[in-house]
Amino acid sequence: MTVRPIRTEEDYQSALKRATALFGHKSPKDRDELEVLQAVIERWERSRHPIEAPTPVQAIKFRMAQEGLSQRDLIPYLGSKSRVSEILNGQRQPTVDQIRALHQHLGIPVTSLIGSSKHEPAAGSSSTSIAAEGKLRTLGVMKTKENLAGFLLRSKASTPAIAMLRKTRTERTNAKTDMAALEAWCAAVLVRAEKINVKKLRSAIQRKRRGNWHS
Repeated sequence: MTVRPIRTEEDYQSALKRATALFGHKSPKDRDELEVLQAVIERWERSRHPIEAPTPVQAIKFRMAQEGLSQRDLIPYLGSKSRVSEILNGQRQPTVDQIRALHQHLGIPVTSLIGSSKHEPAAGSSSTSIAAEGKLRTLGVMKTKENLAGFLLRSKASTPAIAMLRKTRTERTNAKTDMAALEAWCAAVLVRAEKINVKKLRSAIQRKRRGNWHS
């Protein structure tokens, strides 16, 4: 048994042909060769034809199709008819509580409901987001040569992504909300929070409370 790595499309086709010929063979030698071939073929296919993860909307709609559910059936998990419509139309991201409900009651994987950042709408350079960038520079949280996109990436690098899915990020937004400015504000809070010394802050609060109590 000699199985070589697949480096070209011709190698791939030859491996498929050989694997097809080995199907049904019962000898240990042939079965071992088939197992190795399958691993080599699968590795080649993953490198050439990667499967893109579904968006949260696609994951929800797929489960709806599987279970024969209507939008009305999602109201107990998402809150209202209008909220269901907004989420399924991609106008609003699910909140943490909604993600938890969909996962617990419909069995949709949390990773599919959170999705990837590349599926999210790109941050636009509206006048509001430009103003937000200026404010971030004033606050001193952005580096000198850093743009807004670079700042957002840096803020997420050291902070759990789940922090960006808090209810307060999405619950009160609407179609007119500048999502780039909102994202920038969340990132600034996270960057500032990283610099807080929790022990010193707790001690300062306790000292203030003791001072208020004595007065």
